[in-house]
Amino acid sequence: MKNINQILKFLDIKTLSQNNFQIESLYLDSRKCDKKSAFVALKGLSTDGNKYIDSVLAKGVSLVLTDSHQFEDQKRVFYIQNLKEKLSTLAKWFYDYEKPQNIIGITGTNGKTSISSYIAQFLDLSAQKTLLLGTNGNGIYPNLRESTHTTLDILSLYKTISYYKKYQNLVMEISSHSLDQKRVEGLDFDVAIFSNLSHDHLDYHKTMDNYFEAKAKLFQFKRLKKAIINIDDEYGQRLCNMTQVPVITVSLKSEYADVYIKPKSIEGIKTKFEMFFNGRFVGEYTTKLIGDFNLMNLGLSFASLDGVLDWDCILDLGNIKPVKGRMEVIELDNDIKIVIDYAHTPDALEKALQTLNSYNPNNLWCIFGCGGNRDTSKRPIMAQIAEEYASKIVITEDNNRFESIENIFSDIRKGFKYPQKHIFITSREQAIRFSIENANQGDIILLAGKGHECYLDKNGAKEYFDEREIIKNMSEHSL
Repeated sequence: MKNINQILKFLDIKTLSQNNFQIESLYLDSRKCDKKSAFVALKGLSTDGNKYIDSVLAKGVSLVLTDSHQFEDQKRVFYIQNLKEKLSTLAKWFYDYEKPQNIIGITGTNGKTSISSYIAQFLDLSAQKTLLLGTNGNGIYPNLRESTHTTLDILSLYKTISYYKKYQNLVMEISSHSLDQKRVEGLDFDVAIFSNLSHDHLDYHKTMDNYFEAKAKLFQFKRLKKAIINIDDEYGQRLCNMTQVPVITVSLKSEYADVYIKPKSIEGIKTKFEMFFNGRFVGEYTTKLIGDFNLMNLGLSFASLDGVLDWDCILDLGNIKPVKGRMEVIELDNDIKIVIDYAHTPDALEKALQTLNSYNPNNLWCIFGCGGNRDTSKRPIMAQIAEEYASKIVITEDNNRFESIENIFSDIRKGFKYPQKHIFITSREQAIRFSIENANQGDIILLAGKGHECYLDKNGAKEYFDEREIIKNMSEHSL
């Protein structure tokens, strides 16, 4: 907590306020502001925070910091030159930031949530407290609160980091948007992890090269100690050649990688594998995690903790649990398996379907949709992938936002060779019910796209929607 004049002095403002109130929080979001907070008004990509200055003043906010001379009154509204560049130092000072022992950042198109969870589980097994920040929630693992973004805005980030106490490790997912927008500026990362890079967010980045360059920024932080990189990914190989810090390579293909994982067999809904570290055989393990991509996620997690934990803790690989909404298996009484997964990119959908095909199902069902007002170029690609691997396809809604479902369906339909063979159902609940009612013994149904999310985003409102409840209700009703 700081008073208004302390904040103004920190920002080198000579004019002091007559109302020197205590300020408890700094916000970029005007909706969160109250009398005890300061509003930071910046022009962003989609809106200009300065448009909301009048509304926060009407709520009784005593301090507004703006990047525009136009709104300055030097009573409650103060212009700060280069305000955006000063946010990290302001936030660190305001929230009395103290660096935890280890900061681990994970970036990549897919796998961030799983990797962060596996790392937190390893650390939890060794009685170390971990602040986990990411898609599945924020908090001291395993007690997480719902999160609205993969990576918080810079002021919320430092507030959250400082709010929680007595933890040794900060493990966080780092989105390409947050790196491009400097939302993690000022953090001294000890370890950076690269999972993979594939088609996504091109509505924002425009090209894959721009997307890669945004991800690569995590590996350019000055105090970074080591990088953990998936070299089975072509962009991972490229990143290895660019990175200036020591690199630990992870592979399922090359036995010359620092961490080499050799898949052995599939047993039920379990996977057996061998692990090698620096050419030395570590052991053979069985895990409930399914899919080679999950073995890669496990290997990246394992590598990140070398030198941080005792080997006994790291080698407890068999006890690492799947993450909610990441290849989450629900088995029905009639030998139908339902797999809930967050796959909403072409690469993630392909890997999920490839993995499930390896279990030789009677029929492999794929229920998927594409988010509205997002990268439209991936829609026909996902259709092509579904048609290649799945024998039964149902297309439905997935966070339409403000876009019509008919428009989304039209884009998806363009990717199918045989669109007449596939079922289009606007209601996701009805799509799930149709699939379960028409599935046969030995079938696997992939529910792709929602994963951990318990809502559908429609026309600016988030409607409660939990796929697990629908499945449970259908299962109970059939008994």
